[in-house]
Amino acid sequence: MEWPWLFLYLVLHIAGCQKTPILFQTPGRIIALNNSTTEIFCTMKSEQLSQLGVYWYRWSQKSQDFQYILYATVLNKHTHGNDIDKGRFTVTKESFRNSQTLRISGLQHLDAGTYYCTVSYNSKLLIGNGTELTIVDVLPTTTKPTEKTPPPKKPSGCRSSGTASVKRKGRALPFAGHLCKM
Repeated sequence: MEWPWLFLYLVLHIAGCQKTPILFQTPGRIIALNNSTTEIFCTMKSEQLSQLGVYWYRWSQKSQDFQYILYATVLNKHTHGNDIDKGRFTVTKESFRNSQTLRISGLQHLDAGTYYCTVSYNSKLLIGNGTELTIVDVLPTTTKPTEKTPPPKKPSGCRSSGTASVKRKGRALPFAGHLCKM
């Protein structure tokens, strides 16, 4: 079963092979805790994905290699790649969403990589946009920006008054508002 990853590798390195992606994967990036579960969605635009078999691959940055994960047939039967734990990697079809979901449980650091769904359609190999999966022991935290508290206002000693007069250069001007002691 080594030929599927080799074929995918060659296709990905042909310039322009994904100019108009027909397979869409969501989310684009996942950061997940070690020993948790995650899901990757593969949706096909304008065609019935439920009537096609779907291959799933993982690109490992560490080993610089594609690994064949599994193939889900039209009848929802699965063929797993070598060294792939059948209990941890499962696929479900969702006909109403026209998608397939790769579910990985009991995540391990070796599961990290970029996952691709692929479909053979009309003699063409269609490749999803990829989902990067990072496995961590502790989720990163975001620090809340600190808000500067304005300094307390100095009591001004002002008092409200109805109308008052303010002397300016020898004449009295009407003034309505606050009278302040300086």
